Amino acid sequence: MKVALKPYQTETVEKLVWLTETLLSIWGEQEIVFKAPTGSGKTVMMTAFLERLREEELGDFAFVWVSVNNLHMQSKKSLERNFSEWHFRLYELADVRDKLRKNDILFFNWQSVTKKARVANADKDRESGDYTNIFMRENESDRNLPIFITNTLEEGRKIILIIDESQLYLSDETERLIASVIKPALRIEVSATPKKNAQIKVELKDPIDAEMIKKDVVINEGFGELNLLSSTGDEIVIEQGLAKRAELVEAYRSEGIAINPLVLIQIPGENAKTNALEEREIEKVERILREKYGITRENKRLAVWLSEDKTTDVLEYIQAFDSPVDVLIFKQAIATGWDCPRASILLMFREIKSITFEIQTVGRIMRMPELRHYSNEVLNRGYVYTNFGEINIERWEAKEYIKAHFADRKTQFKNITLPNSVYRKRIDQNDLSPKEVYRQTFYDAILREIGGTREEMVHSLKEKLLERGVRFDKQFKVEILLEKTIIGADEWDGMIQKGQTKVNEDILQGCFDRYIKKLVSGYNKSRSWETLVDALYAAFYNFFWIMEAGEIQKIVLTNTDIFDYIIQKSFEAFEAKRVANIEAKEDRKVYDFHIPEYDSYSDKYEIRPYEKCVMNPCYFRDESKGETRFATEYLEKNPEIEWWYKNGVSKVTYFGIEYDYEWRKRVFYPDFIVQFKNGKIGIYDPKDGNTASSLETRFKAEALQRYISENKKLNLLGGIVIHQGQGFLLNSNEEYSLTESLSGWIKL
Repeated sequence: MKVALKPYQTETVEKLVWLTETLLSIWGEQEIVFKAPTGSGKTVMMTAFLERLREEELGDFAFVWVSVNNLHMQSKKSLERNFSEWHFRLYELADVRDKLRKNDILFFNWQSVTKKARVANADKDRESGDYTNIFMRENESDRNLPIFITNTLEEGRKIILIIDESQLYLSDETERLIASVIKPALRIEVSATPKKNAQIKVELKDPIDAEMIKKDVVINEGFGELNLLSSTGDEIVIEQGLAKRAELVEAYRSEGIAINPLVLIQIPGENAKTNALEEREIEKVERILREKYGITRENKRLAVWLSEDKTTDVLEYIQAFDSPVDVLIFKQAIATGWDCPRASILLMFREIKSITFEIQTVGRIMRMPELRHYSNEVLNRGYVYTNFGEINIERWEAKEYIKAHFADRKTQFKNITLPNSVYRKRIDQNDLSPKEVYRQTFYDAILREIGGTREEMVHSLKEKLLERGVRFDKQFKVEILLEKTIIGADEWDGMIQKGQTKVNEDILQGCFDRYIKKLVSGYNKSRSWETLVDALYAAFYNFFWIMEAGEIQKIVLTNTDIFDYIIQKSFEAFEAKRVANIEAKEDRKVYDFHIPEYDSYSDKYEIRPYEKCVMNPCYFRDESKGETRFATEYLEKNPEIEWWYKNGVSKVTYFGIEYDYEWRKRVFYPDFIVQFKNGKIGIYDPKDGNTASSLETRFKAEALQRYISENKKLNLLGGIVIHQGQGFLLNSNEEYSLTESLSGWIKL
């Protein structure tokens, strides 16, 4: 792969390879449904998956990659860019001669192979009902898709069918084509919104944490402060969208980045062809853009992408970061698959009936242009402005991503400062990297095992290697099953005789590869096995002057008991260094926390009549009974409390405390921050049931008490809270425990 995969992408590829190997061992057509959010790199992951299939030599495969519209060609170009070597041959139907060979990939779209003629056409030798595509019909040269596939299968080669944007392909016609023509051993359906249950799924949080896509999408930001009767709905939507664009222009400029943010305007219309009513809507939008903002087709600041009206000259370079195009008007054309990461703002003038279409459209503004988040948070969000009466996103699993509600901090209360709040994002490939660090760790492990040092001469180290019991056999042999006749299951004693046989170089290499990959099974195999091999070869060369790979492989395979132990010890020593390296690469920020001036909330939150909540209105979500009960029965009813704030998680705008758990540092986000009338500040985290007694809760609780102790001047108090009887109990001890007697817990 020319592109370095993100950790979640690497993990997903591993799952795809494993499930593919498992399913292909089962007779009959098998299916994988792969779900991943828009912007998470589905095509990149599938490219890496194909390379892994080739590397693992799981079988003799040819691939058919099919999608809708022109997306198959976008995918083909992406694979051409990202394959590290040309082990695959990429074809369109017209390129195929007689069959698909091993590792061939054939690309086409559904429309091109399923469309049939409505009327006869003698000039094209076509009757009504015939396929319009010549490669779907019998012809004199015997060059058509059915023959290509038949010839491929007759060679014992299996077809793997990859269906991109699978939510759009399902129909009786395509299913018949798959069953009768393509006949895949495995089909992989890839979609952000599949219609089937997914066996492999990338969570939305993964590409957000990896900074591939924006942190969230905000709908109608600031509309609560506008006089919505001052203009038409369309004019307000356009005005606010372009005002936000101007803000983003300035934000990019302040970051020193030459990106011109793009505004997308979606025009009403269920069908691709524009009718008279829709044409009037387009004319109105273009008039507003021209007369109020000077944005026109003529000055290249406006692009149009409609089925019958395209500004082709500017569309060619619209994806460039420095493109002069400020606004793109579209209907349905870019709803699926189109990629323009500088697009940040979407204006919508109607309620979309199709939930899938809505998600795909919003997905156009989710990508981060440079695959990283910026210091200015305004650049890390997508913005939607619309005159919808309401937005229905109930069926979207990613609805938490859409922030349609806003609340402001009540200005009558004085803000607080909590210093040394921590945000950190872990970067971990789960492999033996850095490579050089592991190599040196392996050197230490092998020398320690034989009792040698780096300063000793080669002959001395060789002697110590022999003393350790390492055999330098001239010939490596492998076991082979001897003939055994089994008359019946009842007469078989379960014993099978084995003999030994010599091996050639290929078998030796295969045995060595399998041995190494088995050893690194606890790590990412594809990223780690070469590192281990490199360390082994380098150690034999530097310390024992053994340079020939085959000789090293024989020594290792003949002495696996010794090398198992040495390699395991090297892994144990490397783990501490690996964790330290991960923490050094983490995005760790330490900052002063303040109650934010405003916050945004998804549809999972609802307004609650909590009077002491510092945000107005108070959006609350029933994440646990403990939190809801604590807010309702303690925070709201305690006369000593002036206000309280419900903390969020995993953002630099929220309050986080660092703690150690499972050999690495994490961040704990206490649920509630409370201002008492006497000036004290409370930090509380309610727990339910078993979570109060977990080991991780103990580490969080003790980290919170250390924070309170280190900031005594702030007059802090708090701890873990549980509900007991008619009230609440608090644990604020330096050493946390929860026993049946509730020793050390005090009543709130």
